[in-house]
Amino acid sequence: MVYEHRKHSGELPIVGVNTFLNPDPASLSAEDADSFDMNVTRSDKAEKLMVIERNIEFKKAHAVEAEADLAKLRHCSRPAENSDATCNPRRA
Repeated sequence: MVYEHRKHSGELPIVGVNTFLNPDPASLSAEDADSFDMNVTRSDKAEKLMVIERNIEFKKAHAVEAEADLAKLRHCSRPAENSDATCNPRRA
């Protein structure tokens, strides 16, 4: 239960999850949800392929540093290692 509370309060950030904090949460209510109007734009096939190609090129350009960062992540994800100063600079 402590984990859930810390997660939902924002005290414990979850990596890989987009978080939006509404600066004025009282301005949106369930009653107002139906009146929310926003245009949605779809990408055509050429735009989708352009993004895919750009992502492939990005991965190629950053492959070496990505592997080093993944190795550090693997190291720091081990319970015995997460007190290491390289994994948690605030503890150094």
